[in-house]
Amino acid sequence: NPELASKKAHAHDKADDKADDKADDKTDDKTEGKIDDKTEGKIDGSLDDNTARRVTWASLLSEPTVIGLLMGLALGVAAGYGARETLELGVHIAAVMFILPQCAGLIGQAMMPITTALRDQVARRFPSRHNLIVALDTGFLMGHKSVIMTGLILMALAIVIALILPGNKVLPLGDLPNVISVMSLSVLMLRGNVFHAVLAGIPVIVAFLLVASHLAPLYTDLALKTPSFNAQGLGQITAFTDGGHPVRFVLLQLYQGQLWAWGVALLTGAAMVVAQRRFKAAEVYNLAAVGKNQPL
Repeated sequence: NPELASKKAHAHDKADDKADDKADDKTDDKTEGKIDDKTEGKIDGSLDDNTARRVTWASLLSEPTVIGLLMGLALGVAAGYGARETLELGVHIAAVMFILPQCAGLIGQAMMPITTALRDQVARRFPSRHNLIVALDTGFLMGHKSVIMTGLILMALAIVIALILPGNKVLPLGDLPNVISVMSLSVLMLRGNVFHAVLAGIPVIVAFLLVASHLAPLYTDLALKTPSFNAQGLGQITAFTDGGHPVRFVLLQLYQGQLWAWGVALLTGAAMVVAQRRFKAAEVYNLAAVGKNQPL
């Protein structure tokens, strides 16, 4: 019977196909098992070990205490101190870098309830003001590790830059720790990236040094005219961060009628207007995106 023969042949072909599929599955399972056992276990294990070691060293070297210790040792060697004095300097700077964030953290925790209460009071008296931002001092930001690390690195770079910068006459020492406070907001704007914050801080350090050097005769003259301050025999008097601030220098030049200062002021005002418009546009875009994602 030809129909019966065709049915038997078709069934035989199906059985062969199933057998081939089972054989292929078995071979695939065997090869995958061998690959998993021989390669994946070894490769993944080696990567995990190396990654763990790198993370351990990176986390250790990123600690402010360790950075303070290394900086103290480097400064002691550069200053020509003995072994004992160099070690003491390293321990002192490491201790400061450990205690300073703790103190700043306490200040920030103490200011938060005051900020919340002040915001609530203003919101009650001025209901039309939404999303009110209460301004605080940058001291409470010193509890952040990235801020401390950026300030420490820039403190060391400030001394090096002061020694090699042409036209500079200032060696910052007394107000050198103020660099941490000056750069704290920049670290936040750069999302905690210490490398980018240090690169952004180098031009700021250069500007501070040049402005402080330029205004040293003016500060000295004002000190000599102050009756309650004895400035005789002190030489030139200036300040690194407060006295060398570029914005204050531009304002002084505006009062003195310098044309270039007016140009700088106009460019700065235009940049502020552009930044404000971009911020408002981004805020509107974010609100619209949030509104689209909300379910109806």
